[in-house]
Amino acid sequence: MVKRISRKNGDKLVGLALGAGAAQGLAHIGVLKVIEKENIPIDIVAGTSIGAIIGALWSSGKSAHEIERIVSVFKAKMAAWRLVDPVLPKKGLIKGREIKRFLTSHLQDKTFHDLELPLRVVTCDITRREEVVLRSGKIVDAIIASMSIPGIFEPVSIDGRLLMDGGIINPLPVNVLTRMGAAKVIAVNALPSPDDVQKFKTKDLNIFDMIVRNVQASEYMLAEASCKNSDIALHPVLAGADWYEIYKVEAIIKRGEEEASNFLPLIKKLIAA
Repeated sequence: MVKRISRKNGDKLVGLALGAGAAQGLAHIGVLKVIEKENIPIDIVAGTSIGAIIGALWSSGKSAHEIERIVSVFKAKMAAWRLVDPVLPKKGLIKGREIKRFLTSHLQDKTFHDLELPLRVVTCDITRREEVVLRSGKIVDAIIASMSIPGIFEPVSIDGRLLMDGGIINPLPVNVLTRMGAAKVIAVNALPSPDDVQKFKTKDLNIFDMIVRNVQASEYMLAEASCKNSDIALHPVLAGADWYEIYKVEAIIKRGEEEASNFLPLIKKLIAA
């Protein structure tokens, strides 16, 4: 805390932006493992969708290894289906209650005020078509809103606003960190590029694939634009891992470690400046 205040007074706050990416976003954990191992100081965190989930767990005081253990339950190929609770389609195909139970079991009723690191969670007000950055209230509610992909999950009502996946408007919240006073920003873009998508195995696309791939196509372009405003941009995407293949958790996390390790000299140079 003292060092963070010192960096703030010296206009040297370091921010970490964790972006959207569905299963590929588990690479954020690998990045965090390297950050912890190398004692890279992070003062503030902003996350969207899967980035909000990982960012919240880390900001709550859980280590990268603890977070890895939490998501390791999905190594079994069908394990993620336990979090799916279909509803009659009205505002979405999945209610999200099981995901909320899972997240609550690890974050309890923590609010933003309870976190060890300042965190911002990006969502989208689907009615007004504008970005809403959450900084107060219950963490789990904010996360659920940020990850609620339109058409798949039902939107979340918070303070009278109907909120959905922040990725559709700001998939990599670099600008949120700069508004918070970050002088140095490390961005992690876990969204697959068009070249990455070509490496996915050929299959018949279902409705979920159609929705997610359509959303991620525009998200990637927005995220790449955000990368240009960061000091260091990482792109830890595991070749051939599709958006739903959360059971590839070990390989995806390892890919995050590899990417962060490759950029480590630049990261250390940035921090030292």
